[in-house]
Amino acid sequence: MRSILFKSLSLTLTFLLFISALLGCATPAQSTNQSTSVVVQSRITNPQPEATPNNTLPSPTPTQQTTSKPLLPTITPTTSAPTSSEALTTTPTTIAPLPTTPATTPASTASQQVSVEVKVIKVLDGDTIEVEINGVPTRVRYIGIDAPEVSSPAEPFGKEASDFNRSMVEGKTVRLEKDISEVDKYDRLLRYVYTGDVFVNAELVRVGLATAWAYPPDTKYQQILEGAQAEAKSAKRGIWVPLSLQITSVTSPVNRGASAILNAKTSPGANCSIIVNYKSGPSSASGLEPKNADISGNVSWTWKVSTSTASGSWNIEVNATLGEQTATQKTSFTVR
Repeated sequence: MRSILFKSLSLTLTFLLFISALLGCATPAQSTNQSTSVVVQSRITNPQPEATPNNTLPSPTPTQQTTSKPLLPTITPTTSAPTSSEALTTTPTTIAPLPTTPATTPASTASQQVSVEVKVIKVLDGDTIEVEINGVPTRVRYIGIDAPEVSSPAEPFGKEASDFNRSMVEGKTVRLEKDISEVDKYDRLLRYVYTGDVFVNAELVRVGLATAWAYPPDTKYQQILEGAQAEAKSAKRGIWVPLSLQITSVTSPVNRGASAILNAKTSPGANCSIIVNYKSGPSSASGLEPKNADISGNVSWTWKVSTSTASGSWNIEVNATLGEQTATQKTSFTVR
């Protein structure tokens, strides 16, 4: 009886060990199959490098990480200040420094600023100077005014305007102020000019040695310049002195076939004409053409009296025009 019980227990234990062994073999296989299934599925959806010996999924490479998001954050333009994270992650935009020497012409450096200080090295006339910019002589034309010419041809008050301009700025450091345009058709800088507290453009107009003249689009201070001109006109300064005309001499009497001379004095630059009236009508003799008074205001005519001219006293009329002003003087001479 005891031996039969012992055999039964042995068989039962053997059976249990066999079942346990079978269960132990099935579990690793199933685990391996499940792991293999995961790897295969992963490779189909997202190919990866070969599996490591421990059958674990490999970590994504740096390249795969960077493709999932941009290298730099996308920044939406905004008027508000950037956040601290943007300030750390974005690269600031740098601006190349402006050149210290002209790129093409001296005007290129001055044009970078609305106002700049320069030294005047020469005065060319009443409204043009020469300054030094980066060591290069550069011509500057005053904006908004027109001064009489000193040559080609010389105009009344041209020398006075040039001399007055010279007394204000030559050899001094002046401030140039830009309006809209950079240069004129002669490649001269267009600027308002200041010496100390004096507005040079306006001062030339105020003393009657230049006229206010608008050159659009550079008209920022046109009202100031026109106000200075109104003051000069009211005070009758310089070119606004009232037009005068005086016949100073005439040849009389004069013989037929001889020449006659008439001299007159008027305002410098005035346009003058003469009419000699004979019995037959106005003379058309050579030498009686219209003329401009010289810089001192002198004007004269010389003409030949025809041998057929009737004897007698004949009238002469001289007219002068300057701007809107006109003047007339009359005299007579005798032909015998």
